[in-house]
Amino acid sequence: MKDEDNFGTADVPVAITPRNGNVVLLQMDGKLTQDEFKKAFRLAVKGDQDVYEIQKQALLSKSKTEVIE
Repeated sequence: MKDEDNFGTADVPVAITPRNGNVVLLQMDGKLTQDEFKKAFRLAVKGDQDVYEIQKQALLSKSKTEVIE
């Protein structure tokens, strides 16, 4: 890993399947303490759940609008 890639920060992409909560992607580039990792992972799980709900509502809303029109 090159220092210029992260500028001293960590990057932790996470992807979780919304229906069963399976982690399908977890990668860490950089260094985190165990506590930092746990906090980052909890935030990622919450963020994934929030995005799923927003996307689901947007799709349902769009579907209802098209049926009404």
